[in-house]
Amino acid sequence: MYDMVSVLRHSDLLVTSRFHAIVTSMPGLVVSGGITIDERIRNVMASRGHQHLYFECDDPEIEEKTLTLLRRLDKERDEIRESIARTIPGQLQLMGQMGIDFADEVMRVYPNFPKRDLPRTWQAHLPSLPKELRPIMERYA
Repeated sequence: MYDMVSVLRHSDLLVTSRFHAIVTSMPGLVVSGGITIDERIRNVMASRGHQHLYFECDDPEIEEKTLTLLRRLDKERDEIRESIARTIPGQLQLMGQMGIDFADEVMRVYPNFPKRDLPRTWQAHLPSLPKELRPIMERYA
């Protein structure tokens, strides 16, 4: 797992149909585009303001669109990186909120389940942020 995360975060460009590959590459500010198979890539690209950086997996022009997308990623890399950096704090807050919601649901369904006494903040429901994310959080949070 650590090797895969490292490869994704040190990539130059990424075009993928895998949602988690895009999300995992974002802390490395990897310029990425997607080939959608469901709404997840559409949603993350929309949150980044990158509706122009994905297309559907069943597109009959997939080969041409992939090449066009790679060229666009290369040409617009600085603007794309900036958009990704601006998006990261909100995505982390969203993940932390999902942790709060999950803990609430576990307690609702299993009221006797041992509960950790955590503050109801998004930060408390995520692991410690890696050092490379701290400057991004300071600048854009």
